Amino acid sequence: MDQNAPRALLRILAVIAVVSFGLSMYMEQFQLAWLQQHPITVNLLSSVIGFASGGLVVALFINRIKDRDVARTRHEPMAEDWKVVTRAVREPFGLLTSAELHDVHEARDASAVAADGSLAEEVTDSYARKTASVWGEPSMEPAEWQAYSAAVRAKGLAFLPVARAFAKRYGIAGKKFDTAFSEFEAKLTALPENGDTSGSSQAYSAAGSALQGFIHSVEELHYDITLHQVRAAKKGRAATP
Repeated sequence: MDQNAPRALLRILAVIAVVSFGLSMYMEQFQLAWLQQHPITVNLLSSVIGFASGGLVVALFINRIKDRDVARTRHEPMAEDWKVVTRAVREPFGLLTSAELHDVHEARDASAVAADGSLAEEVTDSYARKTASVWGEPSMEPAEWQAYSAAVRAKGLAFLPVARAFAKRYGIAGKKFDTAFSEFEAKLTALPENGDTSGSSQAYSAAGSALQGFIHSVEELHYDITLHQVRAAKKGRAATP
């Protein structure tokens, strides 16, 4: 997509703004009496300065917004794909979106009713209780919490190679990605292999926070790369004769 304001126009506005401002400063310093005798000229000169500088600022602002809009549009497919890829690891931490949570509840409710006729509310409450236990004091029986916390770690470990493959596919693997990845990996691998038996979920909430940070970092990194590509492409087109 082309710029709303071509580079040639931006250069012209910049030159007019600088020249007219410089001329006004010169005349004010050395031709003040003449300016006082020609108020219409003063008004015209002020109008030129205002038009050129204001037009330049507006044009740059519009171009900047358009760059970000193009980058955001190109970023959206990756963001949707990333949401799908991270869903399995977000679920045990209770980090699903409201729409995803609704789908989970519907699936679990249908499964429970089909299996043993249990009430839908019981399934929903059970999931909410389990995910809440990750962020606070576990509200489950010790054996149940140990099994659930072990599953949290297992899903996290299974997600790690998937995340690396995803980063390579979208061209975002690099130092910034590795930093965010390593932070989450460290929190995850620090969790007990066979689940927590201490009755405290502090380490799991730390892993959940690291997961949130990692997910956000990947999205932000891809958007920044996309924005850079959009601007670089426009510079390349402008340089082409």
